[in-house]
Amino acid sequence: MKQIKKFSLIIGLLITSTAKADSPLTSTNFATAYNSEQIVMAAARARGKVTKQIMEYLIDETKPIGIKVAAINQLGWDFNGKNNAEIFIKFIQEKKAASDTISSFYIDRAESMTDSIVNYSISSFNIELLNADELLCYSYLMALDNYFTVDRAVELAEKAVQLKPDSYTFCIITALIQAQHISHTGANECEINKIIKSIKNDPTLKKDLNEQAIKIIYEYMDLYTCN
Repeated sequence: MKQIKKFSLIIGLLITSTAKADSPLTSTNFATAYNSEQIVMAAARARGKVTKQIMEYLIDETKPIGIKVAAINQLGWDFNGKNNAEIFIKFIQEKKAASDTISSFYIDRAESMTDSIVNYSISSFNIELLNADELLCYSYLMALDNYFTVDRAVELAEKAVQLKPDSYTFCIITALIQAQHISHTGANECEINKIIKSIKNDPTLKKDLNEQAIKIIYEYMDLYTCN
């Protein structure tokens, strides 16, 4: 009996260790909490590639931010990297260019406007022209595209949450990206715990993410503790 208990303890420690060896971005699969939503189902069929249907949903200001990030979460990540953020920002460029705002849309604008929109580089895109939802979605896509290097995604997510500081979804997605960054710096996991607790214990935030999704996120994030 003692041997069985000892074996069970070892297995338990291995499971915990394996969980902690994963990452905040790859281990919080909260999209399952939104499985009944049409756009999340569409994301499940998309095989990890952002589609026009999904991008139209992400830029629709009438759609809930919780469902938007769930669709992105459903698209997931890939060890070899993805380019969904680049596709998304080019899509927004085309949308903006199709409107009458093209004159203010690029920082370094070509003299001739006859060039195809694809000839403009992403580096010339004015991030300040993105609204809060677009900015958060862009940063989340960017983080999932390359979860090994999330410095830029952190920067953009922090800009997004400044625009909607009372949104639970904005705060928790930004925290996940920040936690991912911390996990790669070799910092003590207590730093991650502090970030997550600051959101978990904040009653002033607007709960625009459903309770099941929140539960899924914390089932993993609560593994990061302060000793």
